[in-house]
Amino acid sequence: MCAIVRPSLLLAFAAGLAGQEAVSPAPRPWRIGVLFWHDSPNDAEALRGIRNALEARGHPHELLVEAAGSDREAAYAILDGFVASDVDLIVALGTEAALRAKERVRGIPVVFTAVTNPVESGVVAAWEGSGTHLAGNSNWIEPETIVRVFRLAVPHLRRLGVLRSERSEVVSAAELRGVRRYLQEPEAPPIEIVEAVVEGEGELGPAVDELLAQGVDAIWIGIDNFVYSNMETVFGRARVQGVPLLTSSLRGTRAGAVAGVVVDYEMLGEQAVVIALEVLEKGRDPGTLPIGTMRGYRVVVNLAAAAASDYELPLSLLVIADVILDSLDAEPGDGR
Repeated sequence: MCAIVRPSLLLAFAAGLAGQEAVSPAPRPWRIGVLFWHDSPNDAEALRGIRNALEARGHPHELLVEAAGSDREAAYAILDGFVASDVDLIVALGTEAALRAKERVRGIPVVFTAVTNPVESGVVAAWEGSGTHLAGNSNWIEPETIVRVFRLAVPHLRRLGVLRSERSEVVSAAELRGVRRYLQEPEAPPIEIVEAVVEGEGELGPAVDELLAQGVDAIWIGIDNFVYSNMETVFGRARVQGVPLLTSSLRGTRAGAVAGVVVDYEMLGEQAVVIALEVLEKGRDPGTLPIGTMRGYRVVVNLAAAAASDYELPLSLLVIADVILDSLDAEPGDGR
């Protein structure tokens, strides 16, 4: 005896199957650990770019954001926690965070960003790829570009003072080594570097005085969170003698430097997500990915800093400036 199935029931069953096929399961959310080494406005801007790019991608995700407070053991504990939490990927913000992740993490891909020179600092062996579990991008600005902008700001530049701290040695030292190498090239301008390195806040004023006594034409404040967090002291000493401050930090420009050549860290964070997606979505081996670099920079000038230093900014600099500031801000909330 054959069972009789009414056409209406067949249609209902077919519709149910079609409905099941149309509704695909929700993608598994990515769990991403984010490590801050210290309270850096550069890294905070990079994280903003990371958040924006992930939201734009639309894949569900969870960011586990932790800060090490410049403490190596705290960084290791945070990284261990990420590993124990079985995150899909770790983002290391800044050079020190990337170095700690290189040392501590195994088996989980790490994407770094806001690392000034990952090769000089030992994060990776080559720009072509790490050959390890690390990938990422750099905020490196070519030394030739830095020198060119500084010479536009100070056309008579012959002796360049450099003020940096032991606390930020990895980053500022990498910047300085790059500029020193460039100045040794035959086509480089004849500029002498005079360096002062400080350990604590009480040494900043005397260090500036020492540079001024050696007849520097300008003082360069590199990517050094400690120094540009104390720019009031540095600026106060330098402007008395009308010696301009130059910088590779937007925060430094806002707080007293007359000119800076700086990176857009938010864009850098967005570009780091592009690298992360190669790993998360395409299953690429991080070690085979070339290290990303910025394709642009911004020239920032501060008219108020120049006026306070009784220094006249050349028109040749003003016409190429991307940002012109007209106030001083010793503690910018969103500076870099």
